[in-house]
Amino acid sequence: MQVLVTGATGGIGFAIASHFAALGHNVVLADLQQDAINSKVALLIAQGFSASGLVLDVTNAESIASAAEQYQIDILVKSW
Repeated sequence: MQVLVTGATGGIGFAIASHFAALGHNVVLADLQQDAINSKVALLIAQGFSASGLVLDVTNAESIASAAEQYQIDILVKSW
């Protein structure tokens, strides 16, 4: 299953993403800052997990539509 977690570079968001990754899911870390996303994705990949990143602004309809076109999401977790 593919899990998209918004706010994924923050403490709670990253903990949620890490949990789903540890359960064997592919996680998509979504947040506003590309550098922060890259750093967190690299941490998960270094642990052997499947992870990717996405710059996403949940307050912008176009950003959300673009994400929906790029990924087949099975589980969405909204973290601030």
